Amino acid sequence: MAHRKHNLSLRRHLTLGVALSLALGAVLAAVVSEIAMRRQVHELLDHNLIQIAQIAAHIDGQGRESALAALRQPADSAIIVQRWYGDTMFGLVPTKTKVPEPTQEGFLNVELRGFLWRSYALATTDGWVVVAQRLESRGGLISAAVSVAALPMLICLPLVTLLVVAIAHNALKPLHGLARELEQRQPLSNAPLDVASGPAEVAPLIEAFNGLLLRVTHSIKRERGFVIDAAHALRTPITALQLQADSIGESKSKSDFDERLHDLRGGIARARRTVEQLLELARSEHASSGITDVRQALSTLPESFSALTKDREITLVLQGNVHAHVPLRPAALSVALHNLVDNALRYSPTGSTIVISAEVVGGYCEIRVIDQGCGLAIEEHERVFDRFYRATDDMTAGTGIGLSIVRAIAQSAGGSARLETREHLSGLTAVLLLPLMPSREQTRLGLS
Repeated sequence: MAHRKHNLSLRRHLTLGVALSLALGAVLAAVVSEIAMRRQVHELLDHNLIQIAQIAAHIDGQGRESALAALRQPADSAIIVQRWYGDTMFGLVPTKTKVPEPTQEGFLNVELRGFLWRSYALATTDGWVVVAQRLESRGGLISAAVSVAALPMLICLPLVTLLVVAIAHNALKPLHGLARELEQRQPLSNAPLDVASGPAEVAPLIEAFNGLLLRVTHSIKRERGFVIDAAHALRTPITALQLQADSIGESKSKSDFDERLHDLRGGIARARRTVEQLLELARSEHASSGITDVRQALSTLPESFSALTKDREITLVLQGNVHAHVPLRPAALSVALHNLVDNALRYSPTGSTIVISAEVVGGYCEIRVIDQGCGLAIEEHERVFDRFYRATDDMTAGTGIGLSIVRAIAQSAGGSARLETREHLSGLTAVLLLPLMPSREQTRLGLS
C-alpha cells in the first residue's frame, strides 16, 4: 500500500521543536554562563591583584630580589608590580611598561602602550604599591573557562536530541498500531476502536471517531432499510400498473377501454404519490437544516386543503396565534403538517371538523391535529409510525409511510410525534412536538 505524503509529521515536529528548544536553552545558558564567569574571573583576579599589592607593600628595596622571586616574569609580562618611595619608583617585576604614579587607592582601568590594563593602587607609609594586569589576558582566561563549561552541553545536545527522537518514536507507536488496525479492517466493519489502545491525549479523538463510526453505521442501516422499504412499496403498484396496462388490450368496447384507461391513470397517480412520499422520507433525514415560523406554516393549510374540505364538507379550524420558530426547513414542516392533516381527512366523516392548534409548552411548540374519525386501537398507536404499516381494519388508499415521514422530520429537529385517544369522544389526536429556536439565534437571524 502506497504511503501518501502527510502535511505534518508529529514525530518530526516534536523532535524539531525539542531540538530547537534545547539549542536555544544551550545558547541562553552559555550567555548566562559567560556573564557569570566573566564576573567571577574579574572578582578573582582583582582579589589576586590586592593580595600581590599587600605582599609587595612589605618588601623593602634591599630584599626585593629574594622576596619577589616568585613574581618575576619575562619582559613585557601581563603583570606589572611597581613600588614607589616618594618620587622614586622601581619595578618588582621586569617590564618595559610603566604605570603612572597613582593619586588615590583602588582599582583603575588605564591604557598603556596600546593595551588596556586593570590596575590597583595601595598606599603605604612611605609611598605606593601599584599592581596592574593586562585585560586582554583576562579575556583569554574567561574564554577558556566558558569553553570548559560549555563543552558538556555541546556534547549532551545531540545525545539528548537522539533520546527525544527515540522517546517520540516510542510514544507514537500506539498511533501507528491504530492506523494499521484501520487499514486491515473490512469496509463494513463497525467495531469501535479501543480507547485504551492509544495515549490519553488521543482518547478524545478516538472517542469522537467511534461516535462518527456509530453515526455512519446508523446512516448505512437507514439507507439499507430505506432501499428495502422502497422496493417493497413500489413492487405492488408497479405490478398493478403492469396488469392494468395488459388489460387495456383486452377491452371489448369503447366504454370498457375508457374504464380500464381510467384505472391505469389512477394507478399511475398512486405510484407517483408513493414515489413522492419515498423522496420526502429520504429528505426528512436532513430536515433540521433551517428555521421556520410555525404561525406562517399553519396559515397555508386551509387554502392547501380547500378543495378536499369543500368536497367533503369538512371544516378546518386553526386555534392559537402562536409566535414560535422551530429548527426545520419550511418545506419539511409543511410536509409534516400536510401529512397529519391528510391523514385526518382520510379518516374523518363527511360534515365533521378538524381542529389544528398550536401552543408553546416549556421550550417546545406543541402542534395538535384533532379529527372526529373512527379512532385507532391504543396498541397500534406506535406501530402506525413504522414504515408501510397499515392498521388491521384500514380500507383507505395509502402507502403507510405518511406518519413515518412525520416522525422522522420531528426527530431530525430533536422533537417527537405521537397519537392520543380522545377521552369520551370519537376521533384521534396527532401531536407534533418541536423544540423552539433559542432567542439569541432568532435575534441573529432577525426573527425575534
